[in-house]
Amino acid sequence: MVVQSNTGKLFTVNPRTGLTREIDLGGATVTNGDGLLLHGRVLLVVRNRLNLIAVVKLSGSLSSGR
Repeated sequence: MVVQSNTGKLFTVNPRTGLTREIDLGGATVTNGDGLLLHGRVLLVVRNRLNLIAVVKLSGSLSSGR
C-alpha cells in the first residue's frame, strides 16, 4: 500500500506487476499521509503535518475502507 500525500488517496500496488488500484474510502481522504502501518485489516496512516493518525478499516479484498 502507498499513500499519495497531496491528494490523500490510498492505493494497493502489486510489487511483481506494478498494477496499482485505488482503495475506495467513500470520499474520505488521508491528506498529508506519511507513514503506513497495516495491522490485520486495520491501516494506520500518520498524517504528519496535522499531527493525526487516521484509522482505516479495510475490506477483505483491500478494495475499500472506512
